[in-house]
Amino acid sequence: MPANALWIDMCHGHGTSRLGTRWTAFTDQVMGGLSQAQARYDIVDDQACLRLDGFVRLENRGGFIQVALPLVVGEHPFDASHFGGLRLRVWGTGAPFQVHLRSEQQRMPWEHYSAEAWAPDAWTQIDVPFHAFKPEMTQGILDLSRLTRLGIVVAKRPGPASLAIAGVGFHA
Repeated sequence: MPANALWIDMCHGHGTSRLGTRWTAFTDQVMGGLSQAQARYDIVDDQACLRLDGFVRLENRGGFIQVALPLVVGEHPFDASHFGGLRLRVWGTGAPFQVHLRSEQQRMPWEHYSAEAWAPDAWTQIDVPFHAFKPEMTQGILDLSRLTRLGIVVAKRPGPASLAIAGVGFHA
């Protein structure tokens, strides 16, 4: 990545990002849904990655599986205001996925900003500009200077899901 970027290696410390925070997986079961997921470190087509596999179910107001990374270091939210967006290296099944961002202004667990991306069945680098993020169950403009969490989500499409992430970063 260029000097004006920050790359968060998905495989650094087997679950710990370069920020020192840990990736965690969860599903709609936190709100009564029935989706199932497993996140693990894996090798896909000779590339080390974090792999999210599962089955998305829409019953009981469900419909998502997710891996999330806290962006708060100590008590300091991440300042991404000098970046233009996110850069991801992904592999999938040709299906869409979502990237979620939260800042200090979101107080409730369901509040976030979301952008859609596609993961083809070959390793691909994609850029998601910050202007593509839309508010979901929240109001106002995303405060890029106070980011608290990044989520990578497979949602709203019932059935098997598989997504591998080799890296996530912020770019100019």
